[in-house]
Amino acid sequence: MYAALLLLGVLWSSLALSGELRLYPPNPERGSSVSVEYRPDSLRFAPGEYLWLYVYEFTEHQAYPTLREIPLEYQRTTGVHVGAFRLDTATVFALCKVGTGHLFDTHHGQLWEILVHERGKPLRAALIRAATSRFGLIHDGGWRRMPDLETAERLLQQVVREYPNDFAAHIWLVAVQGRLGMLDPQRQQQRLRELLQQPYPQESEADVRAALWALGALREHKRLTMLEEQVLTRFPHWELAREILLVRLNRAAIAQEYIATAERFLRLYSSGTPGYDEAYVALVRALLQYDRPDSVAALFRRFPTVPVEAYAELANYWLERRQPEKAAPWVQHMRATYEHQRLARLHRRPKHLSTAEWERSTRILSGLVLATEARLLRQNRRVEEAIERFQQARSAYQDDAPTELFEQLVEALRVVGQNKNAFAVCTEAILQSKDSDTLWAQFRELFLQVVRADSLELQQEMLRLHERAAELRRQRLWWQERLEWQLPETLANYPLISPAGDTLTLAQLRGKVVLLDLWASWCRPCMQSFPLLQKLWELYRERPDVAIVALNVWERTEERRKALADFRLNNPQYSFPLYADEHDGIPPRLGVTGIPTQFFLDRHGVIQFRRIGYRSEKDFLEMQDRLEVLLQHR
Repeated sequence: MYAALLLLGVLWSSLALSGELRLYPPNPERGSSVSVEYRPDSLRFAPGEYLWLYVYEFTEHQAYPTLREIPLEYQRTTGVHVGAFRLDTATVFALCKVGTGHLFDTHHGQLWEILVHERGKPLRAALIRAATSRFGLIHDGGWRRMPDLETAERLLQQVVREYPNDFAAHIWLVAVQGRLGMLDPQRQQQRLRELLQQPYPQESEADVRAALWALGALREHKRLTMLEEQVLTRFPHWELAREILLVRLNRAAIAQEYIATAERFLRLYSSGTPGYDEAYVALVRALLQYDRPDSVAALFRRFPTVPVEAYAELANYWLERRQPEKAAPWVQHMRATYEHQRLARLHRRPKHLSTAEWERSTRILSGLVLATEARLLRQNRRVEEAIERFQQARSAYQDDAPTELFEQLVEALRVVGQNKNAFAVCTEAILQSKDSDTLWAQFRELFLQVVRADSLELQQEMLRLHERAAELRRQRLWWQERLEWQLPETLANYPLISPAGDTLTLAQLRGKVVLLDLWASWCRPCMQSFPLLQKLWELYRERPDVAIVALNVWERTEERRKALADFRLNNPQYSFPLYADEHDGIPPRLGVTGIPTQFFLDRHGVIQFRRIGYRSEKDFLEMQDRLEVLLQHR
């Protein structure tokens, strides 16, 4: 894979190119056949490369789409890829992208869209779907697109004009107008209360979803909970019902609430239901976090359809405590369940995941099973067998192998005197950026033993590996994580205010690589990340082609400039540029739901990368990698 990335590196360009996709008919009706023509851009895909059209089809009510992968046939004489498919009769809206399974053309982050028509007009549900898809609240789905609240607002205005009784459309219109600042918080809350006083179809999943959002925005927690319980009791088959429990699981403040919610999910749903395995494994982890392995065993008896990952969690719990005899039966259950489910798993792909995404998750599961068996073999002193199993796990994981696997494999190889192989594994881990203090210590020892007892040459080799690993990380970033979000001019010219009252816009920074860091003084993770931002500022402050902007948002005061001045006065250790978003217009327009959030813009003002949250001091390398990869592109 790394050789392929190096080969692709010669094609790098900072231009956000997009191919041309044409759909016939452009305004299909329900269940229509659709013909496709795609002319790729030459810098993204090689001529004649096998490509697929990824069509995410949405029904009126379901939150998650159904993905269809349509193979495209290459026509050598025209250089165009062609294909065809038929929309499902329940589909009202679809989003499309083109790609190989690993590399995609997302039309500058917008994706191509299909609005299903009837008698020459887009369906009402199609307009609502087109609007909500632009909210920017989807972070991880393959159908994620660039937020565009202005267009969403126009679409919803069209719906409420043509269908004045559409409850959900009115709710989402108020939501968007609030995020755009068209309604102040008081007026938005008043409007939501007026809407909730009106009767709405409580058998409609789309309308109930909108009502729940409105109650949450009003912080009417009692009514919100009552409506959620009504959904869970009357409509457990709705996707919304599963979402309610999964959200409660994520928000549970105490262990008892977390465990009770997870168990409720398992009682309501069966294996194969989306979210079942995740809820089961989350419950097992929660119990083990409180050292309750007996409760986990009891859980397995009460809910006997146990995911493979759940058995692996309990087995590794005992292996961490060096008790292989207690781990052994759970390893056996894990392997037996894995073999039993392996063939069935091929037909259980979640409807919204691509074949490549599902194959990756399958590989990771296989790697987990093999790595857990290897750990048991190692603790039972069957080292040669453990090494073989560790190697099989590494092969299964491919690029997703965890650092711990490399550490355990190196240790086992050294036990049997295979120092050259151990050195090779250390080197591979470092190049994959799966390094750790343990692996670097092993590398130093092995280099002096296997290569040459020369400390100066060791230091040179370590420096070379650092540089090479950074190069490979940055190549993966460019080809696998780019967003290619082109800012609308209204956003590019949005005013950012300095403590002195000076105005800056992102448009003024075109020609520079930009790191835009969204923060607030009350945000603890933001404050934890600031020493790294200062370090980055000191590294790049002399470069005229780099701009680092710390943008204050959601500050709990109306005197934003004074808050910035006070922050600068009380924190003299930070010298990077501070600006304020006085009207908090940037976060909703970029789909920001939490801070710190960072955006990395190339020289053309295109958002290429986004980072959310703060984890550790290793975040510095992630920020530097993103700046460096953009600096390499003209």
